[in-house]
Amino acid sequence: MDIQKQGRLCIEIRRLANEFLIRESNRLSIITVTGVDVDREAERAVISVSVLPEDKEVAAMDFLKRSRSDFREFVKEKARLSRIPFFDFEIDPENARFVSFEFTTPITTAKPLHQRRPRRKFGNQGGR
Repeated sequence: MDIQKQGRLCIEIRRLANEFLIRESNRLSIITVTGVDVDREAERAVISVSVLPEDKEVAAMDFLKRSRSDFREFVKEKARLSRIPFFDFEIDPENARFVSFEFTTPITTAKPLHQRRPRRKFGNQGGR
């Protein structure tokens, strides 16, 4: 399989995995798909996920491992693929730390337009 086709397959699997998780998860934790790796023959795909809160990772992985065959059937229904790979899920530890950092960092916002200092006017503005 060429690289472009493999890239399109990864994007499609990622989209379908997100859709499947939105439909099937119990919403006790946030499961986010962070990446998909497909082998060259499209026989196996590894889906990397991050889970928040981190103490729910074990329960989320149990759910994902149990749901592999259901996800494969979901992909068969939704995607027009000549070959459906076998799926596996793994925790992505780097992205889990990054995402948890993102949520703990305070968000700063810009001042609304009406609170900003007015622009200075240059030249002769009046009189004519």
